[in-house]
Amino acid sequence: MRIRRDHAVYQCVAVVEVLTPNLTWTTLATEPRATWYPGTPEYADGVPLTDVADQLLARARTILAGLPNPGC
Repeated sequence: MRIRRDHAVYQCVAVVEVLTPNLTWTTLATEPRATWYPGTPEYADGVPLTDVADQLLARARTILAGLPNPGC
């Protein structure tokens, strides 16, 4: 998971990625900037972004729970 909050809106990102068997990163879930950017301070110690992280991880868990297990 990567969450980056910058003063330049276009550089902000909230994304969960997974490493594929081909060793490439694939986006699993994103959180649009418009839902979290306006409500977070420009310079923070990370605490204001925990809600964004929690939402992303919950979505990733839901997505992964629906995928078949390749080891079975």
